[in-house]
Amino acid sequence: MNPFEKNRRVLGIPLRWLAGLLLASLALYLQCDLAQRKIFTEDEAFQHVVTCPESYSTIVIHGGLSQCSRPPLYYLLQKAYLGLVPFDEAMQVSFRALSLVSGFLTVFLMFGWIAARLEWASALFATLLLLSQPIFHQFAAESRPYAFWVLLYLAWLVILREGSRRSQAFLAASLTGVSAAGMLQALGGWLAEAFLVAVRTRTVRAAVTLLRPVGAVFFVLLAVGIYYSWHGCPPVPGGWNLLETRNPDLLLFVWRLLFPSGLFYYTWVLNGIVALGLIVAVFRAVRVQSKNDLAWEEALGFQLLAQLCIAFVIAVSVAIKGYFFVPRMFIFLVIVRSLLGAIGLHYLLLFLRQQWP
Repeated sequence: MNPFEKNRRVLGIPLRWLAGLLLASLALYLQCDLAQRKIFTEDEAFQHVVTCPESYSTIVIHGGLSQCSRPPLYYLLQKAYLGLVPFDEAMQVSFRALSLVSGFLTVFLMFGWIAARLEWASALFATLLLLSQPIFHQFAAESRPYAFWVLLYLAWLVILREGSRRSQAFLAASLTGVSAAGMLQALGGWLAEAFLVAVRTRTVRAAVTLLRPVGAVFFVLLAVGIYYSWHGCPPVPGGWNLLETRNPDLLLFVWRLLFPSGLFYYTWVLNGIVALGLIVAVFRAVRVQSKNDLAWEEALGFQLLAQLCIAFVIAVSVAIKGYFFVPRMFIFLVIVRSLLGAIGLHYLLLFLRQQWP
């Protein structure tokens, strides 16, 4: 019996979820160890001392006070659980519990989703790509909203491909509630799906039918995202302002979230498989009109291309605002990289099976 069969179960539980639980537990252990050794940063202290003491209504109306990322969802959850956490020797971990749990669930969901749809090898590869990103562990071990954003972003991509319109509306609202950029990701995801339907059916009516159930939510999210982004931070003078410094290294730092640099051969191999996934996604997207239907991985690749376009819009927005043009503003790209890697390895394995059946 093949132990890696998709429907294999142990004690009635799908084996892929048990494997995902093991990988997520390993990640949680490493991130808890990192959190235990890290002192609180100034940004974390601002959240604990300035933002959380505010009332729930104040956080909802004004967003995270003293924070440049104003959408309130993360701060509301943080305020709720910090009220239950004692000040003791374990506070370096307990105060960061929301981010640590977000990191755990992200790994678990990444492996389980890809294993359910593609090969185990692709699921494992995508998960290892995620775990190889230092920025993922860095913010999973900090009391800041970035790890939570990554979790909701992955959950949004899952629901966009698998869920009902009602569940999509809930995840889109949650994504907008944690990041103004999340509003662009949510709305862009829906528009990409509508565009795909319009191109395949050669009619706008099908796209309108797709968006009609979430039409009101669409405009509400747009208004909410604009409201909280309007109250963002003023321009940041200094070395992290892209337009002011015109420093190409700032662009390079962000690019390395997709294609990290390294002298070891395996870095080039990993980047090559991710690039293959990107190339296949572009190639399939160009040919979308000639196909009556898309395979699951083709549709996901098309959505990832749309998300990369949204990342460009976010980059332009950050640069024009003069805000910190730093990798954490684009941390969601670690998810895009992992999923592109899964697609790339999937097609590589298909090719090898055809050559050597």
